[in-house]
Amino acid sequence: MNILKNNKGVTLIELLVSLTILALLSTAVIGIMTSNTQVFRKNKTDIAIQTNAEEVYNKLSEDIMQARYIYVEGYLASAPLSVSTREVGAEPKDASGGTVTFTPIRLLKASDINLMQIATDFGSGDCDNYLETIVGSAVTDRPAVEQVQKSTMSDTQKDQFDSFYENVKNLEWYEARRYGEFVDYVKGSSTAPTGTGFTAFNSSSIKSITSGVNTYGNVYITKLVMEYSVPMDNSKVTDTSKIETYNYSNPQDPNDPASDLTANAPDYCIATYTFSANKMYVEYDYHAMDRLDTNLTDASYPENTLYSTLLNYVDDGTDKYSAVGAQFDAETDSFKLEMHFTDKKMNYTDTGMTKIRNSYVLHDAN
Repeated sequence: MNILKNNKGVTLIELLVSLTILALLSTAVIGIMTSNTQVFRKNKTDIAIQTNAEEVYNKLSEDIMQARYIYVEGYLASAPLSVSTREVGAEPKDASGGTVTFTPIRLLKASDINLMQIATDFGSGDCDNYLETIVGSAVTDRPAVEQVQKSTMSDTQKDQFDSFYENVKNLEWYEARRYGEFVDYVKGSSTAPTGTGFTAFNSSSIKSITSGVNTYGNVYITKLVMEYSVPMDNSKVTDTSKIETYNYSNPQDPNDPASDLTANAPDYCIATYTFSANKMYVEYDYHAMDRLDTNLTDASYPENTLYSTLLNYVDDGTDKYSAVGAQFDAETDSFKLEMHFTDKKMNYTDTGMTKIRNSYVLHDAN
């Protein structure tokens, strides 16, 4: 007897249900994968911008801390900027939504400004050459030269002279010349709007005190120039005539000048940071160790000095101002830096107080 088996297979309805469930599962899996990819990309962007921001901030802070001389070029803002975290190039606004305006400013120590004036009034205007005449290697009696210089000065000019002379009268001749070269470099490298005068770091527009409360001006930097000493490495020198030397007493016979010994002086470097919209450029110019210089003759200049393209900035329709803000405290030789970075709508802000290791960099000794 044959037994008939009832095997109808899969019905159309069951097939459609199965396909629907499969489609839903596939969509869920793809959605999870897409979401994970987006999170991964976001995390990569977050990490990249944070890494770049910290690298830029740390590099800048390190150079500032070892600086002997500093010059700042930029704009004094009418109020602190409230930098947008959602867009690049927003209008400059403060925390209340009011418009922020900018005034060009050039900052130096008061004695630097006075040196420029005296070198112009009693010399050719070249600060390096003027210092050579009053404390140079050929000057054997500095107090006598000082007296001659001041003999024809007004009381105001004597005060100006004293402000920088106090800083150089006990320096080695090569150290004094380096100071003069820095001030001359500042005069020749300015990109500030024509007619922008110099303001001292200890000006009341930069820091004022009312009833014991400190109020700081907010400067947004376009250029920061620093000079600092570095150990001499002869292997990095092309022109050995640029290696400066100085004499010091022989410990075996300290009272006999004829037995003095000679040593190489440290080299020095002028570092220039330039901020333009979203970009930061860094240049290094060594006096003797020119093999460490930024290659300024490269065909790709200035892109070969480009260090970061992640700065945020504001745009008032006329200029783009990098969101690199500073508040200076000349009395303590320190200043607060606030740098805003952005990339693909990811944002990062680095803020901190930088204390300069050398004394009397932003203010003069009383």
